[in-house]
Amino acid sequence: MKRLNGGRNKLATLVDRTVSAINIDAFADLVVEKYQRRQLIKAGTEIVKLGYATETDLPVILDEAEQKVYSIKSEHSASDLVHISHTLADTFTEIEARHAGTC
Repeated sequence: MKRLNGGRNKLATLVDRTVSAINIDAFADLVVEKYQRRQLIKAGTEIVKLGYATETDLPVILDEAEQKVYSIKSEHSASDLVHISHTLADTFTEIEARHAGTC
């Protein structure tokens, strides 16, 4: 039977490469920023298509375009969202403690 690479050494290597809880806020902000940029690209593509929709009145198109851009900014201000750092910080702290053997 072929032995799989990994085991404790592989797991230790992966834990060493794991993002530290110290920087979790910065990484969470980066993830949100990248998501918003993808949403902006998507909205931009949709706005270009709207620009070619000559059968629709320009004020309607401008309103739709504005709504697409505005929705990107307002999407993350909903009260039901929880910042990822609040959810993951304790988990990363626990992982680091286990790796250090203090847990």
